[in-house]
Order: sequence, then structure tokens, then C-alpha cells
Amino acid sequence: MSGPQQRASAEEPEPDWDAIANSVAFRQLTRSRRRFVVVALVIALGWFAVFLGLVCYAPGVMGAFVYRGLTVGYLFGTSVFVVAGIMTFAYLRLSRRSFTGLEEAARNSAGAAVLDEEPRS
Repeated sequence: MSGPQQRASAEEPEPDWDAIANSVAFRQLTRSRRRFVVVALVIALGWFAVFLGLVCYAPGVMGAFVYRGLTVGYLFGTSVFVVAGIMTFAYLRLSRRSFTGLEEAARNSAGAAVLDEEPRS
């Protein structure tokens, strides 16, 4: 069997998952990701809540025509998807710029921990 499910060979030591989880880089990575996800979630859900509030409490505004059958509500509803797309793009950009380096640092700290271990018999 080949692929990611295949076990590591005897030459490749198993990573020290505890060392990875306790490394400064890994904690910084999880903190950064969590912070971004919470902010993005608040923005996206806030935007959606404003949309729902306007639909419920300002139907006249949301039903107003902007151009030939195109209403404010339709534009606002479509903007919810645009906001979700912007959040996705922002996450991918942040991932490339920041998370990749932190992932590598966590991996390297685990590699150092694996090299420090004595071989098991």
C-alpha cells in the first residue's frame, strides 16, 4: 500500500507529537489561526445578521429597486457571499505569508526532538 496511509519506514523515526504540541512555534501557529478565524467569523456572521435584520425590519429599503428589477436586498444578499469569499482569500493569503513559516518551525523543532531521542530497542 502506498500513499499517506503508509507507515513510516524504520529509517524515519515517528515525530514526537508531544514536542510539536508543546513547541513555541506550534502554540503561536494555533493562536494566530484561532485569532484569525474568530475575527473572520464575527465579521461574516455580523454582516449576515445585519442583512437579516434589514430584511426583517426594513423591507421597504431592501425591496427598493436599484436598476431594472435589481433590488437593494438582492445586492445585499449577494454581498454576504462576497464577504465569505474575501475572508477565504484573506485566510489563504495569511496562510502563505505567516502560517507556512510557523508550521515549518514547529516541524523543525519536532525533528530536533526526534534526533535527540535515543534509538529504541
